[in-house]
Amino acid sequence: MRAGPLVGAVAAVLRPVPAARARTFAALAVDWHRDRGRPRDALRLAAVAGDSGRCADLVRHHGGALLAAGAAEEVVATVAALPPALRDAAVDLAHADALQATGRTDAATAVYARLAEGSAELPAGLAWRYGSAVYLWGDPRDALAVLRRGKRAPGADADTALLLAWTAAAHWLAGEEAECAALAAEAHTAARATGDQRALAAAHVALALCAHLTGDPVGLRAHYGRALESAEAAGDTVQVVRVRVNLAAGLEQEGRLADALAVLDPAVDAARSSGYDSSLALALANQGSLLHRTGRIDDAVAAYREAVRVYERMHSMKVAYPLTGLGDIHRSRGQPAQARAAYTEALNAAVRDGNNRQGMVPALCGLARVVADADPAGAADLADQAVEHAQGHWAATALVTRAWVARLAGNGSAARRDARAAAEVAAVHRDRGGLAHALEVEAATTDDPAAARELLRETLSIWDESGAVLDADRVRVALGECAGGDDDVRLEGRLAASRLAAAGVVEALPARPGAPGRVEVRVLGEFAVLVDGQPLPPRAWQSRKARDLLRVLVARRGSRCPARSWPTCSGARCPRPTGRRWRTGSRNSMTKIRSTLIGVAALLALAGQPAAASAEGRTAGEHAAAGQASALSTCVPGVWTQVHWYVTPFWVANYRYTVAPGVFVKWRWFSGGVPPYWEGSFTTSGDIWTPPSWYTSVEFMCSSPTSVVIRPL
Repeated sequence: MRAGPLVGAVAAVLRPVPAARARTFAALAVDWHRDRGRPRDALRLAAVAGDSGRCADLVRHHGGALLAAGAAEEVVATVAALPPALRDAAVDLAHADALQATGRTDAATAVYARLAEGSAELPAGLAWRYGSAVYLWGDPRDALAVLRRGKRAPGADADTALLLAWTAAAHWLAGEEAECAALAAEAHTAARATGDQRALAAAHVALALCAHLTGDPVGLRAHYGRALESAEAAGDTVQVVRVRVNLAAGLEQEGRLADALAVLDPAVDAARSSGYDSSLALALANQGSLLHRTGRIDDAVAAYREAVRVYERMHSMKVAYPLTGLGDIHRSRGQPAQARAAYTEALNAAVRDGNNRQGMVPALCGLARVVADADPAGAADLADQAVEHAQGHWAATALVTRAWVARLAGNGSAARRDARAAAEVAAVHRDRGGLAHALEVEAATTDDPAAARELLRETLSIWDESGAVLDADRVRVALGECAGGDDDVRLEGRLAASRLAAAGVVEALPARPGAPGRVEVRVLGEFAVLVDGQPLPPRAWQSRKARDLLRVLVARRGSRCPARSWPTCSGARCPRPTGRRWRTGSRNSMTKIRSTLIGVAALLALAGQPAAASAEGRTAGEHAAAGQASALSTCVPGVWTQVHWYVTPFWVANYRYTVAPGVFVKWRWFSGGVPPYWEGSFTTSGDIWTPPSWYTSVEFMCSSPTSVVIRPL
């Protein structure tokens, strides 16, 4: 029989064992646990027995097994209590490994440096441990300087294989494809010769990193799968976490977000329970990215902030990874100052990290996006730097960023060129997210609404299949605002906009040429109509009755509004509206509202496309500012579009219509809703007259999207 915890606790109180006898029992149990492959229990019992010699022996000969069992903190505490005479090089090496595993990288590198001091060549075991600590903490160039001092054994040796594998990883971080591939192949050969599972895991990770650089997604998945099998067989928690983190990153790149989280969550739990801070920080940074993409923004912020705290505790420049993620969230929430601060801090950390390309490129891209409106030239320079430093699938991210910057600067051809180049890079690396972003840019730069809708539909299918709910809703909003969409698409866009607002997301795709902007009508308090945040001038609403009527129509939210309820005067003793005079006044009010709102629609169109020059050499916006246009409108190609509506019951109407240079227009007008009395065509500018009528509608069918300037003659 075996006493349970409760029985043992009661016995310890009722019949306590003397301290000397307890130490004797513990000393006798040390060898039993050690011989049965339980070094962690053996170390704990040796510490209870106060046997410093046995503690040192366990750390010296079983250091790797102790770390794999998650006993890094016990090793640190045990070595700190050892007398100096028992702390030889092997004990110090295990101590440094434990310090590194618990995130005290600066202390670990200090111990490694002391062990390596004065030696031009280092034993392979010391070289790969020292080099990997520098690799995970700081500059890949400094890591390579240490790793190159390692002495390779002539025969099959696990430490030599690990040295080759970590050297290949440092070349990957520096973006050196050829060196990475050559050393990874050597590491794999050496690891296979030894049969050591830990070395095999490291070699397959190195081969997977090379596959990442060369754009071989099949090889990447295969090598990570074998690396995970070997790491689990070796009981190497550090390698298991590292492999799971990298495998999750590959799945995220392929758009398999749910699968990536399923792979990554156990890595976070294992790293946290084992006390491996360096692995935990990286796993949390990747987890934050996945949570953000799947719409769990608050959880993503928590993961990023914990990763920042862990990296800062380690004094690691890899803090650039979670800082960039926080910058992305701030940018999506419309917090440019906080986003810029996070990106700038991330970029500075990546530069101090030996120009770590994996940290620099995302930070440069984010910073370029957030400053593009205020500083187009600076954003273009940042985007160029990102493209220059990008390697592997990051090239697609950099090209997409440069395309957006060019799009915002009005350079549509450059934006399309970079978007198509990004799509090609994304296809090579099986980067579905990069492909979707590239399609979004191309949709925003095309002048053809039908082509834009097709691009956005394909983009939406990618985000939906990936489970990237925020990205999918952003594209639904763009589809709903795209000219020519049906009612269901517009409704889905409005619902998506509501979901984004509920999530605190305000980021949207830049408006495609010809796409409508945003109108806000304020009817509570002071009346105002805002177009993309800018109020219409007072002269646009010179009629108080028209303002009051629009206020009533907006307040009824699209429901029927009986004519008798329309406002005609103010004051408590206002007479009931009747008669022909009232009907004429109401029609005039409606005409003024419609004319002004047509001008609003035209201004929205002008905000998203090059200005159309009039026959007199002025743009449509300049005519509106000068008060020389009775209305502004817009025309969608391929369909009949009403561009003008007016009432002239007693006189002939004559208007000049001006569109963008070179645009061909077919026109027709209706009177009182009957078939057209007249039709014709013009290019760039044309005059149209109509006879007296209570209702006249002028419709255009144009060759390309354009604004329309309408001037009375």
